[in-house]
Amino acid sequence: MKLVNGAPPLRHLFFFVCLLPALNAYKSSTSLMRTTYIVHMDKSLMPKAFTHHRTLYSSVINSLKFTNPPSSIKYDQSSPSLIYAYSNDSSGFCALVSLHELEALKNSLGFVSAFEDGSFTLHTTHTPEFLSLNPSIGLWLASDYGNDVIVGVIDSGVWPEITSFKDSGMPTELPQKWKGRCEEGQRFISSLCNAKLIGARTWNLHASAIVAGNYVNDASFFGYGSGTAKGVAPRARLAVYKVSWHEGRYISDAVAGIYQAIFDGVDIISMSLSPEKIVPPHRDAFAKATFAAMEKGVLVSTSAGNIGRLGNEIVQNGYPWVLTVTAGTTDRWYAGSLTLENGLTIEGWTLFVGNVFNGTLHLLYDKRRLMCDEALSNVSDHGIIICHGYIPLSDQMKNVAKSPVQGAIFIANRSIQAEIGVRLLC
Repeated sequence: MKLVNGAPPLRHLFFFVCLLPALNAYKSSTSLMRTTYIVHMDKSLMPKAFTHHRTLYSSVINSLKFTNPPSSIKYDQSSPSLIYAYSNDSSGFCALVSLHELEALKNSLGFVSAFEDGSFTLHTTHTPEFLSLNPSIGLWLASDYGNDVIVGVIDSGVWPEITSFKDSGMPTELPQKWKGRCEEGQRFISSLCNAKLIGARTWNLHASAIVAGNYVNDASFFGYGSGTAKGVAPRARLAVYKVSWHEGRYISDAVAGIYQAIFDGVDIISMSLSPEKIVPPHRDAFAKATFAAMEKGVLVSTSAGNIGRLGNEIVQNGYPWVLTVTAGTTDRWYAGSLTLENGLTIEGWTLFVGNVFNGTLHLLYDKRRLMCDEALSNVSDHGIIICHGYIPLSDQMKNVAKSPVQGAIFIANRSIQAEIGVRLLC
């Protein structure tokens, strides 16, 4: 700062004087803004005046509104609110509170820990041949194909109409320990449940079918991979807990699903998901919830992740009290042949339905369109375009699907398997 006759200019002095109150105001408003926290409590310390833990947690949250300073009303018109009350002997709840209210909450009887809610990612699965399951010897025979075992799947919902969830050959009488039910949900009617799908708490498709899907003869994907499809335990009962939504995938929802599955009486919890960020076990809500399942005699089977190294970690869900299964490279090869005018035949990955088109189309190689980005919608050519862009393959495919072209050839530096998540005809 330049000095004038040994003193700082007044305009700079005025700036510093104004800045300090602004910083204090920002700090104050930040401490009063509400966000979602997962709070762990010791339910054994619950006062006898409360007959249910949810009543206690509601009372605790309601009392927090009186701890805020009068100035808080201009920052947030809402009130602290209880989102979930987790039902386990030593669990807690999920609530929307401010930092100021959180500090007051820490003085509550039975408070153990609290940390901010986060998001999780879904994992894919692989076929179970590595278990060496054999219909004439081993685990399948010993368990009668999982007869009457109840598997709770924590995932993205269920489509009950598919054949894998039919109850043909299943005993109609449900296990006496089962306390769950089928709830009405988004695009789900409770009457669609049966002796196979015995529970749906808010509505997993492929993962639940892999775990406990019934026998489906002549199964294929438009002629690819034809055969008889079945789950690892085709005679097991299935309960699905929807915790993944288009609006977001939150740890607090997944933890609520785990605790509900424990309460409902499942024997096994299967979940192909993990927190997006790896945190120490004492701050990991999945670690605490799966430990609670282990204490109740429920086996938790989960995946180790699909993205490889995450920071200094390679394996997600590496808790010693769960069964963590690593992913493998798929052994499926959905091949298609492209024959050029000069007779050269090129093989590549495809899900092309052979009877959709039969004829000749010209190739469109345009350096301006190689990216296959959103500008592809303006192309007037109806041939087969060649795509060689750096944007994700899934985005290229979506752009092609929206464009006038008849098909596309994608040249990629990595396998297309991980990204072929949209339906295209070639």
